[in-house]
Amino acid sequence: MQEDFYHPTDLMALLVPPLVPVVYLILLITGIACNAYARLAQTLGYWEPTETSAGAGRGDGAESDAGLKWE
Repeated sequence: MQEDFYHPTDLMALLVPPLVPVVYLILLITGIACNAYARLAQTLGYWEPTETSAGAGRGDGAESDAGLKWE
């Protein structure tokens, strides 16, 4: 089953085109904040990336939800 979601900038372009740059700026700021918070959490020892999460979906031979193998 496939679900179709609009990207926030696409939805704003459909509804109120002049506000697209504002939405883009908000997405940019939240992306930078997310990156900063993840680095802070890693520095403080609350979160650390593992080999399992880093290699997922990169041809490591893991099986997908659909039963397909990554090559």
